[in-house]
Amino acid sequence: MKIRILSILSLITFSGGHLSAGPLELGKVSAQANWMVHVDFESLLKTDVGQFLLAEIKKQPNARRQLAGIKAAFGVDIDGLGNLTAYGRGENEKGIAIASGGFNAKQLEGFIALNEEIEASNHAGKTIYSENEKAFAIIGEDTIVAGTGADYVKHGIDVMDGKEPSRDTDKILNELAKAIPYPVAQGIADLKGIMKFNPPMKAPEAAMLKKASAIGLSVGEVDGEVRVAAVMKTADESTAGHLENVLRGAASLMTLGSDLDPKVAELASAIKTHVSREGSHVRIYLGVSADLVKEEMAKEMAKKKVQEGNDSIDAGEK
Repeated sequence: MKIRILSILSLITFSGGHLSAGPLELGKVSAQANWMVHVDFESLLKTDVGQFLLAEIKKQPNARRQLAGIKAAFGVDIDGLGNLTAYGRGENEKGIAIASGGFNAKQLEGFIALNEEIEASNHAGKTIYSENEKAFAIIGEDTIVAGTGADYVKHGIDVMDGKEPSRDTDKILNELAKAIPYPVAQGIADLKGIMKFNPPMKAPEAAMLKKASAIGLSVGEVDGEVRVAAVMKTADESTAGHLENVLRGAASLMTLGSDLDPKVAELASAIKTHVSREGSHVRIYLGVSADLVKEEMAKEMAKKKVQEGNDSIDAGEK
């Protein structure tokens, strides 16, 4: 059976595995990065919504079997999920991901050894495993650096070793922290920097990007409320003023539920909004009760379960 490294990367870097949780560490992110995303899985699973979602997943027989298989193969335990940081300059489908934790490195290396198509090379005393345009390295016993090619992994390792410069403090991240001190997910993008590597193809996109230079998004649970915060840095204060007015108008329409499906309108009216501006930075915060989110998730899961049951009956009758 052919075992692809892409599958390994997906299971490890995007499923976790006793990964150590914590906030985004800019010291691990390259100074060349124009975008970065950080997900704190452990903190997510400590929120009301996260605990509810995990409990619902574990109720599904198929999900339990899949999780057991992942744990047996890689030592990955969903209850021990930690964090993932990904970043890049802006090229399509290219970047670096870092997952830190206490997964079983020897068990993973034994699995990799089953595939003769995987190539191994060394950099800074670390073994890099590569297949086509995907690669990763196990750093010690608790960190994986993955990337779209060995050169990306080498750069990621050098940044972590202090041989290449890392990112400095980011003002947008500081602004997001005012709304959500302990986010479960956050991301920022330097739009001007990304455009150098990935120019917009359509005129409307190009026009919009001329008015904005950076954007950030953060998600978390604060005081029993699921909160989403967004911050945009515009080209100038005049543009920021226009954007502020547009967002205030959109927030008012959403609260009124104008021209929305009744069910959607009911949910929209329950969302709290806050729009503000400081200089060229515009902020919008959205918040909704965690209990309401769990209630809506339960409804959707129940619908899916009924649909799967109907599909099974139809398959049996054929």
